[in-house]
Amino acid sequence: MKSEEFTNNKGTYAAVRFSDNTKEDLEAFIDDNGIKNGLSTDDLHCTLLYSRKHLPNYKPLGKVSYTATPDKFEVWESPANAFKDDITYCLVLKLDCKELVDRFNTLMDEHEATFDYETYTPHCTLSYDVGEDFDLSTLNVSDLENVEVVEEYMEELDLDKTFN
Repeated sequence: MKSEEFTNNKGTYAAVRFSDNTKEDLEAFIDDNGIKNGLSTDDLHCTLLYSRKHLPNYKPLGKVSYTATPDKFEVWESPANAFKDDITYCLVLKLDCKELVDRFNTLMDEHEATFDYETYTPHCTLSYDVGEDFDLSTLNVSDLENVEVVEEYMEELDLDKTFN
């Protein structure tokens, strides 16, 4: 029999929000560069934890004050899943932020959380589908200011909406 932590179909999702200034700067960057399917300011975030294991003792820190440095842009292929039928191409801004990496490692260790990837890469998704042929050379990371991280939050992860 599986343990309850894997059978209740709920995992734990944690992320961080950005300051209003950072969100406005990112939205302006999306608009100025004609980035297709850009996220709204309300949707901009950086995932901190995506654990298929429910973490009942995890409590988000709430208000935080970290500064992340924009590192580079990448396009990541996103397979079809419970939310979409087709492959999409996500435009992400990789972030250099020791505090986020340290917090991820602490949460993984303290809660024995699960993670679907080999390494944690702090990033902000700017578009969930820029198209297969998006030209990264049109973007300049130096056009962005530092990213101000201001809040850690959590949500239940609905495992019925993910592929195992």
